[in-house]
Amino acid sequence: MFDQNLYDIEKYGAKKMPENMKKLGSFKQPEKKEEKSIWDYKPYIIIGIIAVAAILMFWIIYATVAKKTNSSSNQVSAEHVHEKGTGTLKVETQPFGAVVQLLDKVARTPATLENLTPGEYFVIIRHPKYKVIQKTVVIKEDEVTDLKVDLDHP
Repeated sequence: MFDQNLYDIEKYGAKKMPENMKKLGSFKQPEKKEEKSIWDYKPYIIIGIIAVAAILMFWIIYATVAKKTNSSSNQVSAEHVHEKGTGTLKVETQPFGAVVQLLDKVARTPATLENLTPGEYFVIIRHPKYKVIQKTVVIKEDEVTDLKVDLDHP
């Protein structure tokens, strides 16, 4: 390959060494990298802000639509016109969001159950963190019966 003695630094000095051999034996300080300021990351910051804004807008729109959907589903027969000769039951609970069951009708409180034939009904109110409530209510013709219940912890 090459003659070790020919390029021996101690014997001949560094002057006889070829340039590429001098580089092999040198220990240079590593080059100092430029420190970047926050403005060097400006495009990434802008993209991040746009992404966060888009996520927030999506979440707000989703929450608004979900709220409208849930509030309209609480009214079991809200689209129906009140039929003559029937009654209505309005149920409110504290806390709200309990499930009310009356015959085959199920709703979340606050709930309005319309077009009920006058008579005596058995109502069941359930909430995951509270005791089940069972009540008997009397529905009268062309009247609104209010049922307000404070739920108790088990």
